[in-house]
Amino acid sequence: MQLSPNTRQSLAGRLAYPLRQFAAYEPSSGILLVATAMAALAWANVEALPSYAGFWNTELAIRLGDWSLSLSVHDWIDDAVMTVFFLQISLEVKHEFARGSLSSWHTAVLPLAAAVGGMLVPVAIYLAFNAKGDAATGWAVPMATDVAFAIALLSLLGRRVPVGLRALLLALAVIDDIGTILVIALFYSSKIAAGPLLAAGGGLLLVWGMRSAGVRSFLPYWLAGAAIWLAMEKSGVHPTVAGVLLGLMTPLSVPRHRKGRSREAAARIPHLLRSQDTPNWRLKRELATAERGALAPLDILRYQLEPWVLYLIMPLFALANAGVELGAADLSADGNFRIFAGVALGLLVGKPLGILAFAWLAKQLVNASLPAGVSWPAMVGLGLLAGVGFTVALFLTSLAFPGQSAAVVARLGILAGSLAAAVIGLAILWWTLRVQSQPGSVRGDRTSTTDSNNHRNEELEA
Repeated sequence: MQLSPNTRQSLAGRLAYPLRQFAAYEPSSGILLVATAMAALAWANVEALPSYAGFWNTELAIRLGDWSLSLSVHDWIDDAVMTVFFLQISLEVKHEFARGSLSSWHTAVLPLAAAVGGMLVPVAIYLAFNAKGDAATGWAVPMATDVAFAIALLSLLGRRVPVGLRALLLALAVIDDIGTILVIALFYSSKIAAGPLLAAGGGLLLVWGMRSAGVRSFLPYWLAGAAIWLAMEKSGVHPTVAGVLLGLMTPLSVPRHRKGRSREAAARIPHLLRSQDTPNWRLKRELATAERGALAPLDILRYQLEPWVLYLIMPLFALANAGVELGAADLSADGNFRIFAGVALGLLVGKPLGILAFAWLAKQLVNASLPAGVSWPAMVGLGLLAGVGFTVALFLTSLAFPGQSAAVVARLGILAGSLAAAVIGLAILWWTLRVQSQPGSVRGDRTSTTDSNNHRNEELEA
């Protein structure tokens, strides 16, 4: 029996409807991350299931004649798939600094100070436990915030969350991502090979030339990006840096010629919609032309990559990295407990302590102010949510302890510290926001509950 195109489309729509509904729920990406992490833990610890380590250590090779590239499945995810993750991060970073909440000194100074404190203090706590020996290489593990988890957890508190609190958490996470990118590039790259690094530089010059020449299709850039990634992989610089550089090179403005074509296409669309004989392909082409002229390439990529990053790349990474074999985590072995304590306390204590201390210093030294509707007790809860260091912290663990048993203990510390930070942070924020929502209470430095709600409504209307 052969189904008609309309029937197939209707069936596909009905099957996809629950997925679209789930994706529309703001905490959905965090829920999916939790589910994949739990699946990874079960896979690694249930003997009846196939070997977790055996599967992810399976070698996959690409061969072209005498040339070949062979990596394990785990390394393909960490080195190749995560490059798209860091491309998305760099696009967000560029957007925030050019147009977003970090585009002016007045709005950036407090989250900048808080984020720096949120990176330095966890590192200091980790090194207080592990200043000597091989374990010191894991100093960067507790410095990273998982923005998807943190925002998903914050959204569980509903409409009572002030707009300023969410914006501050996003700004903190963006600056945190910049610090992570710099750490990976400077401290977790192996011995540098000049030839491949020069080839990567040539690829970046090619991308710049295509951009200057007005090349509009994304396909040539994806091909050039793949070549740059390959050169980075061979150079000793961690290949995810390729995604960061390409993201920062993505234009944030729309070329003039594209704006003109967009206006022309937009003017034709009403006529095409009124016509009964307009083929679907023609309407789709005009809509795509209008969209390309209305949005900058950076914005188009941000919107296109976000669902892939949230619902495929990050869950896949969690599945490949969160499978801690609990029986193999011997905390009594020499140095292992110090690694566990340094990571867990770095996230649970270091993050909120650093964020609060440096935010307070910014207020005292440069008269920075908290966003509207944000109080200091709420900052405690926000600092704890920033201590949920899941995805990027696991990524840093794989760089700091490649193939070592210490990585198992560090991952256990990430899971324990992040879980405790999430639970305590949510409890503090729930209580704080509940108190602040009562009539007559004061939020932040200046704003009452009613003023904060009005401020949020005005932003949403704008």
